[in-house]
Amino acid sequence: MELTVGQIALIGIIASVLSQAIKLISAKFQKDIGEKVTMVIVFVVSLVLAFIWLNPLIPTMDWSVEGIVMFLIEQIGSVLGFSVVIYTLLLKKLYEKLDLVKARFIGKG
Repeated sequence: MELTVGQIALIGIIASVLSQAIKLISAKFQKDIGEKVTMVIVFVVSLVLAFIWLNPLIPTMDWSVEGIVMFLIEQIGSVLGFSVVIYTLLLKKLYEKLDLVKARFIGKG
């Protein structure tokens, strides 16, 4: 699971849109959204992107409990694993756009 150049560019665009939306909401309500809310928003966006980009297909399987559980573990594991890659990059780009330094979460560089 690697990000293509187009996906990385799209993540940069999404980070720009999210940063402007966060700034707009903060200005409208005259209150900072907060780090935790920002991280939750980025996590949800990364999950959606991972699901769309991986496009998990439902294979033909036996509909036993074991078959369903194995399918869920495989699909959820791959989507969550890929979303972590997207989350890290998106959060780093978003913090750059918002001029925040959160070295403990995203590292320097």
